[in-house]
Parts: sequence; structure tokens; C-alpha cells
Amino acid sequence: PLSVAAARAAAKRALAGGEPRAERLSQLAALAERTLAAERPLSAWAVFEMGAARLSRWRAVGCEERMSRPLLATALRSLAAQRRRHDFERWIGRAEEELGEPLSAESEPLSSAMCAACEAGWEQHALAMNASLADAGRAPSTAALNALMAMRLDASADGDDEQRQRGATSALDVFIRMRVSRVPPPDRDSAALATAAAGRRKETWSGLRNLLRRPWLRVPWNEATGSAAICALVEAGRLRAAAAAAAHVRESGTAANASPLLSLLAFASGPRGCADEARLVYAALEARLDGEGP
Repeated sequence: PLSVAAARAAAKRALAGGEPRAERLSQLAALAERTLAAERPLSAWAVFEMGAARLSRWRAVGCEERMSRPLLATALRSLAAQRRRHDFERWIGRAEEELGEPLSAESEPLSSAMCAACEAGWEQHALAMNASLADAGRAPSTAALNALMAMRLDASADGDDEQRQRGATSALDVFIRMRVSRVPPPDRDSAALATAAAGRRKETWSGLRNLLRRPWLRVPWNEATGSAAICALVEAGRLRAAAAAAAHVRESGTAANASPLLSLLAFASGPRGCADEARLVYAALEARLDGEGP
């Protein structure tokens, strides 16, 4: 992973090269992307600042070079990761001036910024970016809408039952729109998030299974959704329902991952833990995972 000093040194070398200006900015964007992937938002921001400063110098001598979309996208993601909302808003406002066209002219940069806003818990910003794309006749990426679903579930996870139900309903609304419009199409993560949301609305495994099969929802059954169903029921404290879901996973021959075991461990060690019911779920999961590893 790159430190701030190392990132600045790498950015300085890229800017000192003899390539065309646009190519040097692309190199900075790639460098900032690597630092973000390494979870170094301060380093990514340092790279962006050097690129922005160099652009200002070029423009001061009459160059009309525009900022690249990937470089601006890394800046927005870095600011969101640092929870610098004011600066995030400021650069969103400057985007059209810097790019020479609306930020919504292409879907990917605004979709990545929408993901970052969701991860920061800034729902209004995410919805504003979604609306901007819609006004431009574009759609956010599947990852951006998955991030919106996840944010709504996470934001309501510690609330009372009414708040949890509202969060689940709003997350399901996103999935249903994706499934109906197919723009963008839902993926396995979308289906798992929809299953987690549906799990908050039912107290029994049969009720949840029937909901997932409804024509207006139709969540596919696979490793991701099976594991999400068990996790949702465990987290809600409905361990007998979770045991029934785990048994269905076993009987249907569906693969299972370690997430239900981790959810069960977290629940069993908490204040609501019930050893006898936890053992029911564990037995069903162990029968599925025995010999496969977590």
C-alpha cells in the first residue's frame, strides 16, 4: 500500500514524464485508483491534489486541458471515504466546469461516486446523483444500486422494528425496480440484499420462502441468497426459522458459505442468545458444511 509520501512521489514522476498531458492525467487516475483499492484515501487525495494543481498551471499558460473523469471520480470517492461532505459537494458542483460537460454525461463516474456516498451513509447525495443520471437518460450501475440497498439496510439495522421494516421495504423497492426495468440488471449481490431485506418481514422460513417466490419479487435461490436468508433470520433472533432455512439449503443441495455461522456466533454470544436454539441452527449448518470448510 502506498503512503501519502510515496503516492506524491509516484505522482510527481508521472507528471514529469514526456507523455501528452492527457496521458499523464490518466496515469494519475490509475495511481489514485490503486491507492483507493489499498484503502488509502488520503494517498488518493494527495495524488488528485497534485493533478489538480498541475492542471491549474497548464491553464494559466493558455492550455485548455480538461480534468479526466476517472481522476475526478477518485477524488469524490476519496472525499467520501474521509467523510468530507463539504468538499465532496464542492467538487460535485465544480465537475461540469472541470470536465467541460455535465458529470452525468457518462454513467460510470457518477455511479462510482454514488457508491462512495452510500458507503458514507449520505443517502440524499446518492439519490441526487441517481436523479441526475435519470435526467440525462442514463442509469446508475448495478453496484451503485446495490450500495443503496445495503445502506438502507445498514442504516435501519439498529432501529426499532418499525424502522427495520421501513429500511427493508425501501431496499426491496430498489431491487424490484431493477428486476422490472433490467436497467441495470440485478446480480447475485442484488438478490442476496433483497433476501436480507425480505428476511426482516417474515417470522418463519415458510413465510420467507413464499415471499421470495412471489411473482413480483422472484429472488433466485443460490448460495448467496440461501446464506443471506439464514443470516437475516439469525440476526432477527428467529433461530428455529433459521434452522429450517439451513435444512432447506442442505436438502436442495445448495452450496453454503461461512456467513451464517458468523451471524450465529455473533447472535449466540449476545444478550439475546439462546444456546438450545443456536445448537439447532448450528447442527443444520454443520451438516451442510461438514467436510467443505467455512
